[in-house]
Amino acid sequence: MERRGVCVDLEVAADIGKKASQDEEETRKRLDAFAGDLCGCTETNWNYHGWLAPFLFDPRPTGLGIEPSEFCSKGRVKDDKLTTDGTALDYLASLNPEYRDLLNLIRKLRQQHRVANYARSWAELAIQHSDGSWRLHPSFGMANDTDTRPGAKTGRFGIKNPPLQQVPNDPRKDPYRLRRAFRAPPGYVLVVADYSQLEIVIMAHLCYRLFGATGLRNRLYPGQPDMHSATAKYVFGDTLHVPEVEACLDLGLFKVDPILKRFRDLVKRIRYGLAYGKGDYGFGNTLFELDADGNIIGPPIGQEKAGVFRNALLDMDPEVRQYQEWVWDYGYEHEMFPSLLGRWDPGPVIRERGWKGEPSNNAKRKYRQWENWAMQAGGQEIVFMVMIALAEAGLTQSLQVHDELHFWVRPEDVDRDISRIQEIGENTIKLDAPLIFKPHAGETWESCK
Repeated sequence: MERRGVCVDLEVAADIGKKASQDEEETRKRLDAFAGDLCGCTETNWNYHGWLAPFLFDPRPTGLGIEPSEFCSKGRVKDDKLTTDGTALDYLASLNPEYRDLLNLIRKLRQQHRVANYARSWAELAIQHSDGSWRLHPSFGMANDTDTRPGAKTGRFGIKNPPLQQVPNDPRKDPYRLRRAFRAPPGYVLVVADYSQLEIVIMAHLCYRLFGATGLRNRLYPGQPDMHSATAKYVFGDTLHVPEVEACLDLGLFKVDPILKRFRDLVKRIRYGLAYGKGDYGFGNTLFELDADGNIIGPPIGQEKAGVFRNALLDMDPEVRQYQEWVWDYGYEHEMFPSLLGRWDPGPVIRERGWKGEPSNNAKRKYRQWENWAMQAGGQEIVFMVMIALAEAGLTQSLQVHDELHFWVRPEDVDRDISRIQEIGENTIKLDAPLIFKPHAGETWESCK
């Protein structure tokens, strides 16, 4: 994949970068006006933490005097440090309605700045090939066994120069549609295939193998209602009796109706958060109500409400609660925990106790890692096994982003190769829950969805 490269349309990339830069300048002007009105600031540097932190947290008249965020992208902020990363800005925007417009604009400025930088870096890094196509040649790297960062040691590829795994697919995170700049080289069609809810499928497989539980597994088979829509209907309609959800009979509306979509997004974030060991405290302080553009419009849902939502979801899938309890017991007994295919993550720290005899913070942290270890590491094991099988079958792969694979296919071979890709993706490893691997052909990465 490094040698082959990823084809990029530099004209489209230039248009995206130009639009993002123009929007960035307009947003910067609006922010400067805010700063001038609030604190009389005449010199600003919105993308520099060393300037932004004093502006937000210092007392008036030089700053806004906002209470610093307790949370950052890595969890709770330690040692009373000041952070202005994305998670911290989300938290501040939720709790400070008088400054919410300002903080949402800072979040938007960062998005625009990031997109402009992406497009600029593609033009700088692209190399023209003999067929006339311009290609990026990113570096793929896999974490080694001594890397203790959560998630990295699962084996997931990191992509650098440029970091293509950071190109978003959510329109709220990417209004510029970056993915339309990527295509196949002349004479080929781009085919993109990805797994549907891969980590949930692995969870369902494990729960069936361990406990014989079939509830989660059965809801994953083709023809069943969308899982997240059905969950939202159960949690907010059948259990909590929210009128808008209770009255909804068509589960398909959860993907299109803006009000219902918020409920679906919320349960989706809770479901995936549970897999990463999040509890009521974490959910309560990091889940917010968003508008259609992704702007925060309300405070965190709170620990009590998060507990109600989480318990309702676990009541729908009781085997998830059973699995969480099993993880602790198994890890405590063996001081290590296996991935789906048997790679072990050692963790003698799981037996540490605090001064009251409760599990230490290190033990709890390791337990939260292990709650998702089998799914996250297992997902990468499946993807890598399938990549090897597809290469041996003669498919030309150009990119792997998490559980999504890209191929270049001759136009006359599209139907045949799509069938081969799906067959290999779904049957190289057999699970007791349905692996669904759907390939789509198109002119660009965006159109392959």
